[in-house]
Parts: sequence; C-alpha cells; structure tokens
Amino acid sequence: MSINKGNGYVAVVGTINGAPGDVVMAHPGGRGEIVYSETCREPVEPGDVKTIAETPPCLGTYDAASWGMPLALGAGVGAVVYFVTKDDDKPKSP
Repeated sequence: MSINKGNGYVAVVGTINGAPGDVVMAHPGGRGEIVYSETCREPVEPGDVKTIAETPPCLGTYDAASWGMPLALGAGVGAVVYFVTKDDDKPKSP
C-alpha cells in the first residue's frame, strides 16, 4: 500500500491519517480501506487507486450539507486509511 500526499507515493504499513485529495494505492497482495467515519468506509482492493474525497461518499444529501459546515468554520476534514498486507508467500528455507 502507498499514499501520495502531493509529494509522490510513500509506502505505508498500518494506519495513517489522510486528507481530502490524498491518493491511496493498493499493490498486488495488499488491501486497505479509507475510513471517513465508523459507518462510512471505502475499500481499497489490490490494483485500486482512490482519492480521499472532500465529502464522504456514504453521506446522503442532508448529511452532506451538514458535513460541509465544519469546513466553513476552518475545522479539518480527513480520513484514516488502514492498510493490510496479505502475504501468502512461504519463506525460503536456508
């Protein structure tokens, strides 16, 4: 898994805070999810390249209007990106 915060892709294992406009990419054998809230998660499957949205994609019209309010007040909006690597390779014996 990698994330691009505007300065090129950086490999990541574990979790990282992302911001709207950051791009996440799942490599073969890796997967993750963009977590906007406990009830709004966007999977990132092997081969996917996804941009963290300004407005969470799970919100309805009413929720989207209220989600934008903190932006007007200057509060930061972002997401947590969880990366999980699935490695089925068996280590070589010495």
